[in-house]
Amino acid sequence: MVFRHLARRFDASAAARPVAFACVTQTLKTTITDVAVQLGVERRETLDVQRTVAFTAFGFAWMGAAQYYIYVRLFDALLPAKTAVTAAAKVALDQFVYVPFVFFPAFYTVDAVVRREEPVLLAARDRYLREIWRTCVDTWPFSIAAQFVGFRFVPSHLLIPYVTCCSFVFTGLVSGLQGKFRLAERQGVALPPPEAPLPLPTILAEESRSSSS
Repeated sequence: MVFRHLARRFDASAAARPVAFACVTQTLKTTITDVAVQLGVERRETLDVQRTVAFTAFGFAWMGAAQYYIYVRLFDALLPAKTAVTAAAKVALDQFVYVPFVFFPAFYTVDAVVRREEPVLLAARDRYLREIWRTCVDTWPFSIAAQFVGFRFVPSHLLIPYVTCCSFVFTGLVSGLQGKFRLAERQGVALPPPEAPLPLPTILAEESRSSSS
């Protein structure tokens, strides 16, 4: 009974204030996930605050507010039915058009602004071109499956909360990749193609030796 009551209140809140609900959930999610990846997975002794601020700002402005209008309003207007074929079409539009050519350019621009890189657009473009293929290839297996379920079965007003839950994994993947990309840059290590794993243990070992010497 308690669970049903909480579920009804959750559903009502999401339906009544979908944009605010999306902003709050996505902001909390991106912040918590990046901190968890840095301290728990990468085992950093100190937090990369600029990286966390970039994820937090992007979670609020884009993954919360902008993404609600893109996924719920725009996608539903273009492909309104909730059939398997329509869901597959939405996934293709999402993963092969929106994410690589809109979502990630916006992410790299926010990241460049937070890091005060100049000129902002040039810095964002250069990082995007270096990292986009590897990032897409590593996130596609999870994202394609999760988005198909969302577009096929989840009600529109709950789509962003659903995406928020799923993107704990997505944000963790992107955050981890960002840490590896930046560590590789600091060490001057060339990024391998998507078929090969990033040589993180080797890079970490080299960083440990250089810091101790």
